[in-house]
Amino acid sequence: MPPLPSSNESKASVPSLSELKAAIPSHCFEKDWKRSTYYMLRDFAFVGLMYYFMDYFVSSWIGYFVWANIVGFLGWCLFVVGHDCGHGTFSNNWWYNQLCGHLTHSVILVPFNGWQISHHKHHRFHNHIDKDESWKPMRKSYFENMDWAAKYLFRKTPLALVMYPWYLLGLPDSPLLSGSHFDPNSRLFNDNNRVRGGVSAVAVAVWLGALLYLVPTYSFFYYYFVPYLIFTMWLSMVTLLQHTDPKGNFFDDRSWSFQKGGLFTIDRNFGSLINHLHHNIETHVVHHFFFTKIPHYHLVEATEAVKPLLGDNYIFDPANPFMALLTTLDKCDYIEPVEGKPGTYMYAQEPKSKAA
Repeated sequence: MPPLPSSNESKASVPSLSELKAAIPSHCFEKDWKRSTYYMLRDFAFVGLMYYFMDYFVSSWIGYFVWANIVGFLGWCLFVVGHDCGHGTFSNNWWYNQLCGHLTHSVILVPFNGWQISHHKHHRFHNHIDKDESWKPMRKSYFENMDWAAKYLFRKTPLALVMYPWYLLGLPDSPLLSGSHFDPNSRLFNDNNRVRGGVSAVAVAVWLGALLYLVPTYSFFYYYFVPYLIFTMWLSMVTLLQHTDPKGNFFDDRSWSFQKGGLFTIDRNFGSLINHLHHNIETHVVHHFFFTKIPHYHLVEATEAVKPLLGDNYIFDPANPFMALLTTLDKCDYIEPVEGKPGTYMYAQEPKSKAA
């Protein structure tokens, strides 16, 4: 694999999107609703089996720890299936994508249509310092004005990984966020999609209300909420590492383009088992170029097809993702302009003396 390019290094000219598409086998763009449904049902079956055999795990704290982590990870796998639904790569039928998207996302308390709207914005403007949506970078002035807890606990430590529920709620009210994903009257929505946003919020509310009504509080916390938090940690870790790295570049209106933003998406390797179970979401570069066209089960093949054309422009970080997470949390504090490259920014680390 080629090394990560220096952020000060000028990217060589790259093939156009049409040239990249031509290099990918045509069957990679075919959506198979039966195959997609199989992966969805498989994930639900895995979750069901974990609850069925739960008593064999939870008799000890170590067993419970293993059980909760597996269930939380499987929640992340279900989210990725819904991710295909949101992109329209689950099937060619909009209604079926809506149904399966709500089934997979509502059970993990994600309002499907609200997420779909903000996520589409992220894909349209990936790595734009003002218009991107997911893990939007902070300017230095914003970072310096954050209070201590927000800056050092929830930005520079793994506690950042449990903030996804607050992101969905649009809290705190911040220019880094697009508003509540549950409230159809929030600024995330417009008159064309408020009803869809409300439908997804109701779906989550019905599921959550049923759980709270049917399950004792202790059991809800122990057997649902803890795995849910682990799911949010997986989601936050993977998405953070896909777009946040000391080598990454961001752009403003002067220099941003769709293709340039996509080039600074980062592929990683979580190991063959995890890669397969979470539906190859680690192959993110080609996904960002063709996010409405290639189902997850063709992403690996499509990636291999475009790598020769991208050459050194293809970014793959071979580091252990869990170690890379610690590096990212430590070094990616805020963005600063890159000298000699107008409209281009890179991550910087707050001086240790100032942090102390």
